Amino acid sequence: MRMKPIAPLAIPHKTANDTTLMGTKVARGTQIMVNLYALHHNEDIWPEPYKFMPERFLQGEDGSANNKAMEQSFLPFGAGMRICAGMDLGKLQIAFALANLVNAFKWSCVDEGKLPDMSEQLFAVTLMKTPLEGRISTRNV
Repeated sequence: MRMKPIAPLAIPHKTANDTTLMGTKVARGTQIMVNLYALHHNEDIWPEPYKFMPERFLQGEDGSANNKAMEQSFLPFGAGMRICAGMDLGKLQIAFALANLVNAFKWSCVDEGKLPDMSEQLFAVTLMKTPLEGRISTRNV
């Protein structure tokens, strides 16, 4: 969800009050567009942002996330009053659905030994330049 957000831009918001953002004055009622793609690939926050590293999200022994800046910069469901209405349901169901798919099927690459091309094209939604192809077969249980 961080590396390949479905929509690179969040739903537009408007400022409720006059405010400043990183030293720039923003008037009340200004429409704000949050670039989630840029936020999730910021090299100042995410070391090697284009590399798949799930261990980034492991918690330390004290239960805190390894990096608070990462935690605050991870917004796959948007933020504020217009946060995704299905967020809670999605977070509950994704692990169950993924576990069932991994358990029921054997997954492999179409071209054995060749890594997929993960480059992308940015439009209103994020698309892969080369569609991901895989071989799925039922497990012999």
